[in-house]
Amino acid sequence: MISAIFSVFLFIHSLIHIVGFVKAIKPDVLPQVKMSISRPGGLLWFVASDFLLFTFVAFIAGVDWWWILAIPALLLSQVLIIVFWSDAKFGTLFNVILLFAVILGYGTWSFNRMVENDFEAIKVNLPEKIPVITEESIGSLPPVIQRWIIKSNAVGKEIAYSILLTQSGKMKPDTAGEWIPFIAKQYFTVQQPAFIWAVDVDMMPGFFLAGRDYFKDGRGHMLIKALALAPVADSKGPEVDQGTMLRYMGEMVWFPSAALASYIRWEEVDSVTAIGYMDIGGMDVKGKYTFSPDGDFIRLEAERYYYRDTGSTLETWIVEAKPDGYKVFEGIRIPAVNEVTWRFKDGDYKWLKLEITGLSINPDIDSFK
Repeated sequence: MISAIFSVFLFIHSLIHIVGFVKAIKPDVLPQVKMSISRPGGLLWFVASDFLLFTFVAFIAGVDWWWILAIPALLLSQVLIIVFWSDAKFGTLFNVILLFAVILGYGTWSFNRMVENDFEAIKVNLPEKIPVITEESIGSLPPVIQRWIIKSNAVGKEIAYSILLTQSGKMKPDTAGEWIPFIAKQYFTVQQPAFIWAVDVDMMPGFFLAGRDYFKDGRGHMLIKALALAPVADSKGPEVDQGTMLRYMGEMVWFPSAALASYIRWEEVDSVTAIGYMDIGGMDVKGKYTFSPDGDFIRLEAERYYYRDTGSTLETWIVEAKPDGYKVFEGIRIPAVNEVTWRFKDGDYKWLKLEITGLSINPDIDSFK
């Protein structure tokens, strides 16, 4: 909605500048406009209008550097307004709005460039021939894990080297807060475990948070910026590394072939429970997976660091699959609807509800856009 309003704003702003051009060519037209404009001055009004029109076209076309075109338009427009102040002074308000939009456009472009660079750092080149999962290849896994992989229809499918998915959902930033909608895109690699997660959180009309969670070489980094400009959270360090690895373990249920990875070790507890261990970069984490008797993933429980103003504390972190939320992507059946809960001594705090809206295994992509 806001994008549509801004598009109309740009188009109208462009048309208004044509008035200066018309007045220079036909001075008797538009008598309510008192200013006298020379033909060279009229040409400058026309150029400013063209720059604004180019900006409008770039914006509606989704070009992320549209704001660069707006800068010369803004500067030229404001110079002309100052020269012809008596008739054109109200155009300054339009340019203040445009300046604010240019700043936001730059912030979004800069944030997206960072995310794209992170993607380039972890992107994998797929082998010419990708092996498939066989019953023999999962034979060394505990029976409970074998049952999960078989129930997921992963046997006979390609081993996942990379995964690209989209999500939508709601998050609750604090225990007393409201649910806030978000959309996200995520790219995983499996042979060398890594991911990049980019999220847009719609706080209210005209105000959003841009977030990026990054995991590579056993290290995590969460960055959140208001309007993609002002840092709200910038978290890294051992406690973040531990949490990010556990996140990877919780989300690998969307690509079951990761259970075969060399950095994952399994220990069966009983016919429906197994402990998973992940060891990367000197960091070792573990979580308890629970499955239904026929092999569906039910939940993951782990001790994960939760940030508080007084310092981080280890708390029980639970990822649960909704029983009626399974979907099939590329022939593989996954728990597509999930909820994440923190279990504190004084009660549970459900903070995330998400749904996988699209998933591609081993996508042939060159960009995260």
